Amino acid sequence: FSNNVTTATRAGDINNDNLTSIGVFASLTHGNFDATVSTPNFMYNQLVEKKNGTWQYTPLKYWPNNDSDKISFFAYAPYVNEVENGYLSFQNEGTASGFPVLGYTVPIAVNNQIDFLAATPVMNQSNGNVTFKLHHTLTKVNVYIKSNDNTEGKSVTSFSITGMKSGLLTYYNPTADSDIGWKWTYPSADEKENFTTGIISFPVPDTIIEEKKLLATFFLLPAGAGSKFN
Repeated sequence: FSNNVTTATRAGDINNDNLTSIGVFASLTHGNFDATVSTPNFMYNQLVEKKNGTWQYTPLKYWPNNDSDKISFFAYAPYVNEVENGYLSFQNEGTASGFPVLGYTVPIAVNNQIDFLAATPVMNQSNGNVTFKLHHTLTKVNVYIKSNDNTEGKSVTSFSITGMKSGLLTYYNPTADSDIGWKWTYPSADEKENFTTGIISFPVPDTIIEEKKLLATFFLLPAGAGSKFN
């Protein structure tokens, strides 16, 4: 395994240097991947970690010795142990057929949010190296206070952003016209949440030495309709 984190307009905190874990689903099929019957029977949320500059996992798996058998790979990052978290869920414990579906719920507190990545699927492979092209899936929102705001005698004590609470990330077979290989859908457009931070007397910027100060960074689902800042 190897990886390449893309640098898109929705830039995030994770890059090629500081990414240390990936979660992998993989389907072994007799012939090409068939969404009607294929399941993640080869790997199910397999932890792959970067150690000493190389990606490693256990137990070790091998390519099929029959060229007609294929393996398709689906990945996300950073790795999440589904038993220990409350924001990422996986479809039917690996028994459901079709492309993997990840359920994502944005953590409410600003300090618990992550830069969630998804890879373009690597389809129908029978040998060689697997390179994941990872994309930032969320919208990064930075909130600043600026030195030219009217801040005399004032301070920031708290604020929140109201936005979409949860979504489903579904993989698909990438094509020349649509090469990313995953998309967001939302079970309910009205399912909103207040994502909050508490700040006690946050100092305003010094107009002489600094232009602005970062209050917080949110990673929100890319569905901005109806979002509000308070």
